[in-house]
Amino acid sequence: MSKKPKLDPPSEEFADVLCDGGTPAAECEFCGVTHYVGSGHYMDEGELECLQQAAKAEPEKYQENNTSDAISFGYIDGRRFVWGCPCNSVRKYEDWINNHRTLILRYFERVRSANEIELNRLTEQLRAATRE
Repeated sequence: MSKKPKLDPPSEEFADVLCDGGTPAAECEFCGVTHYVGSGHYMDEGELECLQQAAKAEPEKYQENNTSDAISFGYIDGRRFVWGCPCNSVRKYEDWINNHRTLILRYFERVRSANEIELNRLTEQLRAATRE
C-alpha cells in the first residue's frame, strides 16, 4: 500500500480567505485528527483532561496545540479543515485554483458580462415604466 505524497502547507492568503472561526477543539475532516488547545481556555470542565486521555490512547488521532488559545478552522468542499493540520489537505484546492486561474477568470468575465446585459435590460424596463 503506497503512502499519499506529503503536501506543502497552503498559503497564508488561502487560509485567511477560508478560516472563519476558532474553537478550543476541532477535528480535521480530511484526515480525522482532532486538534485542541493545551491551555484549556474556553473549554468545559473536564474537557481538556478528556482530550488528553484520548490523545494518550490514540496519539495519531489527537494533536495538542500549546501556542494558541484557539484552533482556526474553515470549510471547503463541505468539509471542515484545521489550519496548521499536518495533512495540508486544503493545499490541493489552492493548487487547483492557481492551475486553473485563466479558466476561472474567463468564467467570471462571462458572468460579469451576462450580469451587465441583464442590468441594462432591467434599467431600460425601469426607464420605460417611469415614462408611462
